[in-house]
Amino acid sequence: MLRNSRVLSLHQPWASLLVWGLKTIETRSWGTPWRGPLLIHAGKALPPEYIKLYLDPHFAKAFEVMGELRDLPRGCVVGMATLESVVPAMNVKDKIGNAERAFGLYGPMRQAWCMEFDSARRFTTPVPARGYQGLFRPDIWDESTQAALADEVRKAGGGG
Repeated sequence: MLRNSRVLSLHQPWASLLVWGLKTIETRSWGTPWRGPLLIHAGKALPPEYIKLYLDPHFAKAFEVMGELRDLPRGCVVGMATLESVVPAMNVKDKIGNAERAFGLYGPMRQAWCMEFDSARRFTTPVPARGYQGLFRPDIWDESTQAALADEVRKAGGGG
């Protein structure tokens, strides 16, 4: 599965929201022709202003399920999902619920793309790894990281 996948790095809590299945759309300023399995990497950075997310009732409810923001895993691959489609945000922004809207960027001036995901699964044990911008191939990581990822993918029911 690793050979036929890509990796997407997200800040927390968006990486966890996705692999917990609480978020199914990721907004980006860029689109991609890639469709298929994606490993979800949680970046290391957690800027202090993210604490303001607790003021939004949708995020507060999600933290009750996933755990405290400061305790979410960072600097590691936390799960996987299937990228089903990539469409302009203007095609979906009026068709999504309030929670999904709160978890994305759908402003009127935003030229965004919506990556629509399905089959999200979180890993039992997040795998420490460095993240990169854009979509990237997992073979950029060393063999031990790839082996740990293959094991987690198998445990999550994603082949291997």
